[in-house]
Amino acid sequence: SGIHKMNSKVWFSGVATYYTLNLERFAGTSFNKIIVQNGFFVTIATYVTVLWETFFPALIWNKKARIPLLALGVMMHMGIYFMMMIHDFEILFIATYGFFFTDKELRWAKNKVLVKFQKVTGSSLFSSTSTTPSSPES
Repeated sequence: SGIHKMNSKVWFSGVATYYTLNLERFAGTSFNKIIVQNGFFVTIATYVTVLWETFFPALIWNKKARIPLLALGVMMHMGIYFMMMIHDFEILFIATYGFFFTDKELRWAKNKVLVKFQKVTGSSLFSSTSTTPSSPES
């Protein structure tokens, strides 16, 4: 879709975010009217979207780029969720990011969360689960 957007005049010229956020259908917050008045934000948001959609499919397979890309993707989709009120679509996209992790990496992340939870609350969510995180590479 990024390549298609590059051939569209509003995306190529960097103003697509302005028109999109001004549509009544995507008026998620009253803040939209304020941020579309900032030309820098509009241009950056438009070009980041095009770059993201163009290069994400190739860059995601680079192990060093994967975590930062997925973090940026979650932030971008949460921004769309709140600013444009496209709820189900954005939650679905964030959920699919889980497919880019191995089972070992997901177990490691779960254990890190459980340890944090235990430190904060003083109790364990699952008493039979080991909560000693080690590196996902080990």
